[in-house]
Amino acid sequence: MKILFWNARGLGLKEKRSKVKKLVKDHRIDMMLIQETKQKEITKKFIVSIWGDGDCDYIEVDAEGSTSGLLII
Repeated sequence: MKILFWNARGLGLKEKRSKVKKLVKDHRIDMMLIQETKQKEITKKFIVSIWGDGDCDYIEVDAEGSTSGLLII
């Protein structure tokens, strides 16, 4: 099982999400844990932009105040 753990320091830029998506594809990642997403809300569209497929389970903690958000796919 291949797991990617990454402190993203924000995933607001499309270019950054594209790089994550390429990492997932190139290394055939099975599970991804991202801290500091800096996203107030995680949508299915956002998941597709970094995972490549919306048919997956995920858990999120939205960024709020001084917290920066967490995402597990």
